[in-house]
Amino acid sequence: MCPLHHRPSSAKALVARTGSARQQQDAARRTTCAQASPSRATPDLFETEVNGSWVIAPPQGRPKGTVHFLGGAFAGASPQLIYPLLLQLLARAGYTVISTPYAVTFKHLVCAGAVQKNFTTCVDTLRQTGRGYLVPDDRPIHGIGHSNGALLHLLIGSIYAPASASNILISFNNKQVKDAIPLSLGPIQSAVAQLRTQSWLSGIPSADGLITSAMGALSQSGLMLDERALRSVAPALDQLYSVFNEVGDGTVEFEPTPAESRSLIGSAYRVPYSLLVRFENDAIDETPEMSRILSSANPAGTTSVSLPGTHITPCGGDVAWQVGRSFSPVDAVALGVKAVVQADIRRLGDRLIGWLDGHT
Repeated sequence: MCPLHHRPSSAKALVARTGSARQQQDAARRTTCAQASPSRATPDLFETEVNGSWVIAPPQGRPKGTVHFLGGAFAGASPQLIYPLLLQLLARAGYTVISTPYAVTFKHLVCAGAVQKNFTTCVDTLRQTGRGYLVPDDRPIHGIGHSNGALLHLLIGSIYAPASASNILISFNNKQVKDAIPLSLGPIQSAVAQLRTQSWLSGIPSADGLITSAMGALSQSGLMLDERALRSVAPALDQLYSVFNEVGDGTVEFEPTPAESRSLIGSAYRVPYSLLVRFENDAIDETPEMSRILSSANPAGTTSVSLPGTHITPCGGDVAWQVGRSFSPVDAVALGVKAVVQADIRRLGDRLIGWLDGHT
């Protein structure tokens, strides 16, 4: 993989305007390489955490390529939990998948820079620790992003060079704050200011602290939950504090604004091939507009498809449903819902794998 360089464009001014060291630190929570064992839940795959990113790789053979996966807002904080089935399908098809968690922020360019830096750091760490076979430097890198993750990959493809060999943009969405957050920000700003005055915000425990307290209370009552799973969602909960703080600081719009993002992407996006995926029942999808923007600059390299499903179709896993002694109506409904959800995810996976194989 070649080193990444900033693309000289108007993006530099936007990055400078939106820069924030605190946001970059929030997006890169952990900076050490965790030596994790392959997951017992998926024994046919190799799974490990590296520098805060989650790596899922085929157990044997040389990977066809590397996929950089970015989830949607909040869901992107724990992609290995929110998108397990889709990520496993990609890995079983022969791709090493690196999922980079990120913190929700109004500063999209800063977030894009942070996740790209975390991804390259993860790749470098794998190669420096004797696991470079998981990310061969002569095999292509592909970006896959869902919802807000699709926007981040578009911004990455507009700022950094060389870009990925291809991008898959699922359920692209980049609405204005007033449309994305159906609440008036004025009262929220006033409330945050009051809480700061009274020092309440500093006294609010972290999500990890709340989970520790909850686990203790549940264990005393005789209830046992999966602590690892609960702690994995802590980053998503902690992001609520960060978002409220940004609003309290006076942020009322995304930076860059949706209009500025579209202008930047239309003029600077350089990924040669892009697949845009929308779902038939998705009221907040904005794929058609982005498809027009990309097609105007690169019609031969832009493909759009529509699949059955909703905005959250990529989310979910292969959850086992244990039927009781008798097959009840609840069992029937649960198994029926599971079959429909997994069918949509597997259909999506087949389409993505076909695209990746055709551009690898």
